[in-house]
Amino acid sequence: MGAATQALSSPAAPALQALGTRDPSDPVMAFIDAWAVAADVLTFYRERLTNEGYLRCARDERSLRWLAGEVGYKPRPGVAASAWLAYMMDAHAAPVQIGVGAKAQTSPHGDEQMQTFETLEALNARAEWSAMSPRQTRMPKITLADALSRDSVKLAGTSTSARPGERLMFVFGYEHAQQVVREIAEAKLDVQRGWVDVSLVPKLSVVQATELHEVSKKLTDLADPDLPPSNDKTFSALQLFFLTSFFLGGTASDALALSTGLKDRIEKNRIERPADRTEQLVDLCVKVLQAIAKPIPGKPVPGAMEDIDAVLAQVGTPASTPPRSAGHLKLSTLAGLASTGSKRGALLKQVSPRLDDRLYQAWRSVPAQTVEPESAPQAFILRAVTSPYGAAAPKREFKEPFHDWDIAAPDTHIGAAHLDNVFSNIAPGSLALVDVPISALPKSELGDVARLTRLARITSTQIVGRSDYLTNARVTRLDMVDAKTGEPLQVVEVQKLPRIATTIENLRKTVYTVQSEAVTLAEEPINNSDVSGAIIDMDSLLDGIDVGRWIIVHGERTDIAIKRPASPDVILPGIVDGELALVAGVDQQPYPESSGDALHTVLRLATPLAYTYRRSTVKVYGNVVKASHGETGSEAIGSGSATARLQRFALRRAPLTFVPAVTTSGVQGTQQLRVNNVQWLEVDSLLDAEATERVYEMAINEAGMASYTFGDDIHGARLPTGQGNVRVAYRAGIGAAGNARAGQISQAVTRPLGVNSVTNPLAASGGADRDGSERIRANVPLAALSLSPLSRLVSVADYAIFARRYAGVGQAVARKLADGAFECVHVTLAGVDDAPLRSDDDLVTSLRAAYEAFGDPALPVVVDIRELVALFIEARFAAVPGHDWDTVKLAIQGRLHELFSFDRRQLGQSIYLSEVVGAIQSVTGVDWVDVDLLGGLSEVDLRNKDALAGAVMSMQTQISPGPVQSVVRVRAAMPVADAPADLSKRAGTTRFLPAQLAFLPRGVPGTLVLNRA
Repeated sequence: MGAATQALSSPAAPALQALGTRDPSDPVMAFIDAWAVAADVLTFYRERLTNEGYLRCARDERSLRWLAGEVGYKPRPGVAASAWLAYMMDAHAAPVQIGVGAKAQTSPHGDEQMQTFETLEALNARAEWSAMSPRQTRMPKITLADALSRDSVKLAGTSTSARPGERLMFVFGYEHAQQVVREIAEAKLDVQRGWVDVSLVPKLSVVQATELHEVSKKLTDLADPDLPPSNDKTFSALQLFFLTSFFLGGTASDALALSTGLKDRIEKNRIERPADRTEQLVDLCVKVLQAIAKPIPGKPVPGAMEDIDAVLAQVGTPASTPPRSAGHLKLSTLAGLASTGSKRGALLKQVSPRLDDRLYQAWRSVPAQTVEPESAPQAFILRAVTSPYGAAAPKREFKEPFHDWDIAAPDTHIGAAHLDNVFSNIAPGSLALVDVPISALPKSELGDVARLTRLARITSTQIVGRSDYLTNARVTRLDMVDAKTGEPLQVVEVQKLPRIATTIENLRKTVYTVQSEAVTLAEEPINNSDVSGAIIDMDSLLDGIDVGRWIIVHGERTDIAIKRPASPDVILPGIVDGELALVAGVDQQPYPESSGDALHTVLRLATPLAYTYRRSTVKVYGNVVKASHGETGSEAIGSGSATARLQRFALRRAPLTFVPAVTTSGVQGTQQLRVNNVQWLEVDSLLDAEATERVYEMAINEAGMASYTFGDDIHGARLPTGQGNVRVAYRAGIGAAGNARAGQISQAVTRPLGVNSVTNPLAASGGADRDGSERIRANVPLAALSLSPLSRLVSVADYAIFARRYAGVGQAVARKLADGAFECVHVTLAGVDDAPLRSDDDLVTSLRAAYEAFGDPALPVVVDIRELVALFIEARFAAVPGHDWDTVKLAIQGRLHELFSFDRRQLGQSIYLSEVVGAIQSVTGVDWVDVDLLGGLSEVDLRNKDALAGAVMSMQTQISPGPVQSVVRVRAAMPVADAPADLSKRAGTTRFLPAQLAFLPRGVPGTLVLNRA
């Protein structure tokens, strides 16, 4: 407008001199103003369109894609997430095959959209494989030492009764010191598990029980009847007799008194008749019994205050990485052909169809382990405790000297015992305990007469009448024999009194424990053994589990614990996790330490589990199959015409699914295009196609819509004429939206007969969105820097460029590193938009394989995941007068979050104070700024409380009048050996440290603080 007005007065245009008015209402001035507006609009759009022709200033994604095409760069289409689905079957469903493409959908939360996943392989599923349990119970291996020390035992059957105060007897044999009697403290019926949980009164510690058991075995050897007479033999038999009494329920004080008396007797005869070997064993017995009779209370261990640092490294432990497929297993033809092998079972069913399922039904019931008496004792409950007849009778005289009754004749009969009541449930052949005083030996430390307990077997019972000791009663008479020798057992004779027993005084102190009932020991929970390692004992015998099957082990972790040097580790409860595993071997075998155990399936994994799991919480999912994000569709996209060149058709549904693959782009499309039912193949460019090749070129626009271009009989064949003859089968669905949480894929859309439900015990991962405008702008120059996709990777920079062009990779940097023993190309990765990456993700796994295919085979490649550094900024600023301070603050926050965002920073790029000051000062409305703090916290700092405290203290010194840090150093990848000493100590077994990436986190309040000046 101004230039046109000046031209009216120009000498070069004398004809316009008459137009001298400058009044805006003049028609001439209005006309000039209108054309000025039109010209301004035209020049604006011309400049805008011109900007679209330059990579740095183009704003439209279409322009960026056209510019990328000029240098042969195709924006990455994104990559679909992958997940492992576990199918649940109905309990009685027949085996079923779940085909390729079976659909399952997520349960969306909040504003999420439902996502569809489809299986990539066929799966043979069975009901018994749905949620298998590792072995939860097994027959206990109860040795004599264990019987002396254990605190509980399980009895089979819900009809079995046990009451507090009754005795439970373990019988390993009928020689001396081969029986153990324990008192029942509590009994709980567990109907669901079918057992009675019996708690026992404590008797010995494990160490004490083991010592006494070893002593008893040595005493048994010394007291062997076949040995010639000796003092060792005599005294060993006596000490063995005393230990037998203690094992049968006698008190430690009685056993100590008897053993001490024997020790004194040996010492008196040491010169004339030495018994050196027995003396050592008796001394050990006395020592152990003293510790039992007078226990020394332990000192309480004070608890320690712990924080998250104690378990942070354990929580972050990566899961195990199994082989990529069953094809990577090293298998043997002869594996599984043992007598109980799974392959033998499969062959038997194949060659003998009559066996069918009955083979495994029979196999489950046949004991495969010999019953060993040393570890599988008989068990009896002794239900009644009683006294001899006459024990409660009043004394004969009620005045001093209180003479007692003489023993009546029936009580002196050899092998006979009269109880004080009628006991109709005592069966011939049952066992009984006879507890009598030993008046001839020293008294116990408790002040009572020392006592001795013996085991008897009842040969017959009879109800008789007695009328002695001023009492009349019907009582049970027992005929008893020694359980070992079978000779009649007489109570009076057993007492070995130093004088003739003429009264019933000693009978009053005699106790009988009778009415034994045989019980069956039940399998016990395997509480002291977590599920871990490469071997899993299953809870049953499983038919059909084969090598190469994928399983998921899922449960509560027990490897996350606070370790304390002076006390047991404290396991943190409630942390549930899981990991994928590949079955490398299947065995059918019993548990080696359980006598009489039946066959159970044992799974051998290709790689050991990285975690340990609480056995009672573990589920082993066996109907596991890999799936990827995306839903299958099919449509006719057009009709071919042999007269048309370079026909182009678009797909109506978007976005297409691309899955990870070992290619130069890192992905592979899932579409199949057919013309007249003949499949045509995709090529990168029709320019490289022969005239007769049935190929097409696919392009994806800025909206994610796919289009297909066909040849012209010069570069690729033309389409044949037909109506709707061009069809595409495809899958739609891609991106980070498919990274479903564990358990979120829960809706089985494809539900064959018998399928009940589906879940994903592990989180889906690997999903990444397609390249946006900024990502295209950053990656287009890579096309000019890198070699042809068909060429080899030569330089170190090629490895980084190759990774950056790989689908799903947001940033990558490569360095050649060596630590003196190992040399490699180290590549550090970050996902698109910093999407989480794991070392076992399909994306990372396929990238490693691509490096093997296209890289130098003599130069190993180590792929690592970036380490983040969180940036901290604290500043004061003043707003220009007239500007609202809060509005300016919001603008500064947006500017800093943009400048120091993931997309704007590079791996290994440090952050300088001048960048921060310049960014704040560039915001409209800022008068001046003063940065008070600039610092960063790395992942390593956050994982270690000492490093965290040091980093915080370093930042604190900037606020109180110290100089502001001028730069936040961001580390490039390096060998651990070259790292600072404090950092190398925290690196563990890692050989190389990944590159760091520093940015300002948006979701963490307090990392950016702006104050008024």
